[in-house]
Amino acid sequence: MSYLRPSFVLGCIFAVTVSAEDARPDELLLAIAHLSEERSYTWKSNTVSSGGMFVMPVAGQTELNGFTVVRATIQRGTSTAVARGGRAVYETTDGWLTAEQVRRLRLVVASPSVATPAEQLWQLVEGCVGPRVAGNKITATLTPDAISDRLQLPRSRPGHDTRPTLRDPAGSITVWLDHGRVTKFEVELSGEIQADPFPHRFNLATTVEISAVGSTRVDVPREAIAALDALANN
Repeated sequence: MSYLRPSFVLGCIFAVTVSAEDARPDELLLAIAHLSEERSYTWKSNTVSSGGMFVMPVAGQTELNGFTVVRATIQRGTSTAVARGGRAVYETTDGWLTAEQVRRLRLVVASPSVATPAEQLWQLVEGCVGPRVAGNKITATLTPDAISDRLQLPRSRPGHDTRPTLRDPAGSITVWLDHGRVTKFEVELSGEIQADPFPHRFNLATTVEISAVGSTRVDVPREAIAALDALANN
């Protein structure tokens, strides 16, 4: 997925300001742009679920125009993914494989997302309405499509009965800023997933904290580098 940059987003998102508390939406977009351009940073992500959905604590490192390494804590230990230049490989018992290779071999792998916080924020702000400023944080409401995208549900199409579908979705994003830089964001989602045989209620709160900006040294497994090099040469 490609993520839009301020030159386009500033003209489209938050285009209508209706009150004083909706001021400075561009501050958030510029802060995300700064994060996208940082030399490197580390993040930790933790999700609290009251609906029984499977979630994994995640720790990640990323560098500009280089590697992104994401490690998720699972019951059996750690699941690791490494990305570079739009390609990603996942650690498996059969070595470092792409998502397509994992599916083809029918392996059971807990595959963490390789989307960095900056990439996640670009996607989220595309589906935000009504930004509100309170001190050092900006809060906005997420549209139903943005919630579906965050949950990785297929979007419904006119004339098609696409399952699963989302009922009564509600969501918000809150971003904390420090001198124009993103330090943390929280995404809250709730609703009901309509899927056979039973619907499933969910309530999720994900907190992402960013640290070591500019000083992170990304620790990349050598085998993952070799796998990505092989993909680039094919």
